[in-house]
Amino acid sequence: MGKFGKRAARGDDRPLDRGQPTILEFVRVHLDPSGVGLLAGGEDLPGEDSLVLPGRQGLRWAPGARDGVAAHHMGVGVSDADVGELVTLIRGAIGSGLGRAEMARLYERLRELVTVSIVDELVGAVARSGLPRSGVEALGRRLASEGRDVEPVKAGIALLGVAGTSQDRELLLTLGQALLGALFLVQMRLTWWEAGGLFALWASQFALSTVRGLHVYFTAAYFLWATVEIVLMLAGKRRPAAFPCFAAMWRRYVRPVR
Repeated sequence: MGKFGKRAARGDDRPLDRGQPTILEFVRVHLDPSGVGLLAGGEDLPGEDSLVLPGRQGLRWAPGARDGVAAHHMGVGVSDADVGELVTLIRGAIGSGLGRAEMARLYERLRELVTVSIVDELVGAVARSGLPRSGVEALGRRLASEGRDVEPVKAGIALLGVAGTSQDRELLLTLGQALLGALFLVQMRLTWWEAGGLFALWASQFALSTVRGLHVYFTAAYFLWATVEIVLMLAGKRRPAAFPCFAAMWRRYVRPVR
């Protein structure tokens, strides 16, 4: 378990534990056994005191209403300074291994925000920041699973989207392999060196599976090779023989039956 995992497993480092359940715990308790919707009271998430309308006794935003107004009607914008401050706080939290003090500072700042009004700028800035994906993923998972307030949980989910997961990387690798294989099938030909290249890529993935960070290179190799094959077909250097063969079989066997 890395330093991020060790920190996340320590209960004394939970951000701002004020004796209320996490959003995740609350939702789990209120899941309808039928599998559809929530039980009564499930829509009143903990930490939603910020949804009370200022100066309006007893009135509060309906679920999702404030996000809709912020995103579409009020035109709430954010400055580069706001985004830069958040990225700095995120960098500090990741750099400390999700330490308690750094997490508390970031958490309090996120509580003050309407996440939907800043999420696009924040996601873009984090993606460009060069922060380690493992750290961004750990931070996002921590906020999403341990957050006791709505806005930090939303931010955590957004960060998980930026970081991606090992499943995402495996999916991209599989898509690259499938695309290249489909192009060879369309051409209805495979030379010895192409077969050898495919085998070498496949074998290398297993031989070097313990080396971190190589997945991206294998994925890039598959997509680059597929791009070359597509360009060669468009330039007339490769013939997609499957298409005319299909048309010939259709004319010869299917059309007469109809």
